[in-house]
This record gives sequence, C-alpha cells and structure tokens, in this order.
Amino acid sequence: MTQPEWLQANKQVYSKEHGVIHIAAIIEKNLDFKKGSLNQIIFDWEHELNSGNLLPLNQAPTNKSILYQEIAAIFDGSGKLQSCEVIPAQTVATIT
Repeated sequence: MTQPEWLQANKQVYSKEHGVIHIAAIIEKNLDFKKGSLNQIIFDWEHELNSGNLLPLNQAPTNKSILYQEIAAIFDGSGKLQSCEVIPAQTVATIT
C-alpha cells in the first residue's frame, strides 16, 4: 500500500484511539508518533488506515476537544508545551 501524502513524518493526524498525534517517523509498518511527552508506536499503520482509525486532520471529528488536542500537539512538537491536561466540562449554575 502506498502511504498517503498526509501520512508523513512531521505531520499531525487524527487517530481514533489516540486523538491528534504528531508523526515522528514511519518505518515499514511501524508509525512512531508523539502524543504529549510520550513517544508511542502504531505497529501496523496500513491496518489502522484501512480500518478508518487514522484520518487526516481535516476529516477528524469536529469538537473543541479535537481543536485543543491539535493546538497542544503543535506546541508540544515545537518543545514549547510543558504539560497539558483535559479537564472535563462542568455544568455552570445560574443564580436566579
């Protein structure tokens, strides 16, 4: 299988399992990526692609969480992000 143009080193993609990831390298079937401060591996990128589990960012689900993950991945890829946490949404009480 030929690897798509959007699935290259130094690009960001969306993984249904990991969210927005920064690709470090693709060596044979292994896709090495960075998520936050961790380096991880997807062992069969072709299978993940064929299963619909890897998508270009422009096909990722649209919600605020994905947007924040993308921004965090940009800062983390440039070494400017010290830490990042996802804080669950909270209901805001109104005073009547």
